[in-house]
Parts: sequence; structure tokens; C-alpha cells
Amino acid sequence: MHRVLRDDGSLYLHIDHTAGAWTKALLDGIFGRRQFRNEVVWKRINVPKVAKSRFGFTHDTILFYAKGDEATFNPVYTEYAPDYVERHFSHSDQRGKYQITPLTGSGIRHGSSGQPWRGINPSEKGHHWTIPSATPEHVSLPPNWEELTTQERLDHLDSQDMVYWPPKGSVPRFKCYLSTMQGVRMSDLITDVSSMQGSSKERTGYPTQKPLALLERVIRASSNKGDVVLDPFAGCATTPIAAERLGRKWIGMDIWEGAHEIVLQRLESEGIATPEGNGGRLLTFGDVHYSTAPPVRSDDNEVASPNLKLKSKVLEPPGPRMSREEMKAHLVDVYGQVCRGCDRFFDDPLYLELDHNTPRSDGGLNHISNRLLLCGPCNRIKSNTLTLSGLRRRNRELGRMSR
Repeated sequence: MHRVLRDDGSLYLHIDHTAGAWTKALLDGIFGRRQFRNEVVWKRINVPKVAKSRFGFTHDTILFYAKGDEATFNPVYTEYAPDYVERHFSHSDQRGKYQITPLTGSGIRHGSSGQPWRGINPSEKGHHWTIPSATPEHVSLPPNWEELTTQERLDHLDSQDMVYWPPKGSVPRFKCYLSTMQGVRMSDLITDVSSMQGSSKERTGYPTQKPLALLERVIRASSNKGDVVLDPFAGCATTPIAAERLGRKWIGMDIWEGAHEIVLQRLESEGIATPEGNGGRLLTFGDVHYSTAPPVRSDDNEVASPNLKLKSKVLEPPGPRMSREEMKAHLVDVYGQVCRGCDRFFDDPLYLELDHNTPRSDGGLNHISNRLLLCGPCNRIKSNTLTLSGLRRRNRELGRMSR
């Protein structure tokens, strides 16, 4: 997944308690520790499973990694809980429920936001006026709103009945309506999405099925409409359905041959596709392509984990141990004074440098069977991450092959 992700892509990996720590260490090696974004805790059951010698389990973990620093991320909001609304939005009028919030912020300002309004000087208490941006649809702002002083903006809000004047006290407050709020911003703790229950309409019988609500949240967060979402363990098609409902393109893979039919059945049950002759389905937009052929790798089987450093004792192939000078002389005898990376011939072998075919960082040996000669520029491009085939492909892309 790291290899095929775009630079603005992300990976979400769902794992349980038995392998979470090991998987985190592995992903740090593949993506780099700096690309770790969150350990999202999903409380999937309310009643923990009874265990005699340990605490009961109630949650799973979702590890979130970004491919690069510019990875897509959109804030995701969920509805307020009813008790929160009841507690915080305790006022109401013909416009709906609202809460009263401050019209001042801490700190003294010397512009219009620090000047008195309606006889109230915020600077006396070390504050300044602040203008909220959340207003109901029926409240119109004048075209020159940005040019108005703070006092003129407050006058306009007051004329629209957006300022709350307390019965006791002189400091006005702002009417913040529930209809203008986006909700609760999603955090790394998900407690309002339950696992699949027997009575759920979504349930297909697949043992590790995830709720659509859970997948929709992560898809909203890390992709935009028209982007491609790939699930290499698609199972009962939850990710394809969630992506389709959100206007994303999608690819689903699974070793279970019944996954294809489940995708079509769920597309139909969600109203996204309709039957069309001989068991086929017609999507409301786009099309579904299905193949049983395994994907063909296009990277010459390179190891796509430059951040993963493995140290282990490996038995070298049989044969005499050779010094660097002996290896270089042997390779010149076999291949001539030619750079294996760009096929350029050099009059003097002095310009050729000894390097590894499989990098040492990927477990490559110092043995002659893993050695080759490169010119200086090729050696720098190859560094300690590319194999020889990867280097030659890079040179072809750069137009640096001699033939």
C-alpha cells in the first residue's frame, strides 16, 4: 500500500489488541515514524468480555498513517448527543435552540475592537470585542461587512436580534444557534459507532464486518469526491459501499470469491444499483469492473520500505571471501569497464565504484554475488534504497541511458 499510495494518500489499518504493538512498529518502519498520525480507538462493544485474569476487552485500534506531509485531511463532525444539546443549548426562540457565548476575548486591543460600545469598555477588564462568524441563514450581512468597524458590526448584529442582553449585568453576549453549529469534531476516540449486531440491516454474516458509519468517517477525513479508495481486504464490501455513497471511486480486493457478488448485492440493497437482465446490475453512475486475475507488479519486486532497517545474520553463498579490490577486478573481467546502471563505457575503471545490487538496508549481502560496478552519478541516484532494476528504470525515465 505504501508503494501504490499517492503522495496525498493515507492508510488506515484496523487491528485488535493481539497485534497492535507489533503492527505499529512495522508501519513505523515502512512509512516512517513522522508519518504516524493517530491511534484511533474504536469502542465497538459496551459490555466487556469476561476475563478471569485481565481486564475485559471493549475496543479495537485503527492505525492512521499519511504517505507524505501534504496528505489530504478533512475535519469530520458528528451530531451532538441529546443530553449535550439539552445542557448547553438551554435557550430557544422562534429561530430555534441557542446558547449564549461571549462577545469578548482576553487581551487589550488598540483598534476598534478595543473601543467602547454602548457605554461598555472591554479594556477595563483586559478584554476586547470579538465578532462571531456563525449566524443563522435568515441573518443577512451587509455587502461592506468587512469594511465596518467593530462597533458597526455589533450594531448590525444587535439590530438582527443576535445579541443577548442579560437581565442582570451590563455585558452583552452572543446568541449561538444550534442550527449554525457543525457538531462535534471527530477525535481519536470513537464511542458512538457499535459493531455489527444480529438485528442490523447492514449485517451480511461476514465475521469481521465493519459498520458503514465507521468507514464513512475515515473516507470523509482522508479523501475528496472523485478520489480513489482502495481496500485490499474488502471482505463483505463495506468499504466499496461507503466510498460509492460518498462519491469516491473504489477498488476492492479479497481472497474470498464470494466478495464480488456481495458487492453487487449490497450496491442493489443500498439503492446504488438496480438489476438489469441475467443477474447483471446497472449503477446509477459509473460501472463495476471485476477480474479474478492477480495484479501484476510493475516495480521489479522492489522493497518499498526505505525506513525499515532489519539486522539479521544471513549465511553467505559458498565461495572464497574477496576484498573490495578483488571484487572490482573480478567484475571488470566479467562485465568490462561498463556502468551497470546506465551502460556507459569508461576508459579507466577508476571511474567505477563498487556497490550492492540489493541494498544493505534491505538485507543485501557483501558477497560478490550481490556486487556491481556503477559510475558516480548512478551510485548517488541508487543510494541505499533502489535495486539495480529500479536504478535502470529511473535512468530511463531521466533519459540517462547510453543506449
